[in-house]
Amino acid sequence: MRYAFLFLFGFILMSGCTVAEENTEPESTEDKVIQVAEHQQIQVLPFQDGAGSATLVFDAGMADIIVTADGLNPDERYTIAVEGAVVFGPEENVQVRVGAIEDETLFVPNAEGELYVSMANPTRVLLQRSDLSVVIATEQGQEVMVTDRFQVNKREE
Repeated sequence: MRYAFLFLFGFILMSGCTVAEENTEPESTEDKVIQVAEHQQIQVLPFQDGAGSATLVFDAGMADIIVTADGLNPDERYTIAVEGAVVFGPEENVQVRVGAIEDETLFVPNAEGELYVSMANPTRVLLQRSDLSVVIATEQGQEVMVTDRFQVNKREE
């Protein structure tokens, strides 16, 4: 009986310490990197402010990166980049469904501040990087929308 009591007391003590330890850790997504696997085919990465998203679509060795955003200033010009990998443009490499492209790599939202742009890249471009994020920035370089960081992992055959 004495051993059972000690065992139970030890279990309760350890459980309490574990809970206290979990509660002292601040929850922060800044240090986390979303792991994206090629075999998922589709991965949606919302912008941190919630005003749009970047969607990765994997198919046949290509990654189509689709960016949708709203709440942008219609009088402003923006760059779109997968920070650490590629900048969207030039015009022949992107599809602009909402908004327009100017000067090869600058995007202008429609009158409502909406933008829908996609660009296909070889998956290997994303696989070579470990800390990526999709960023919409003003022409002057001020970031206005950014996704959480992500890493694309190679498809396991």
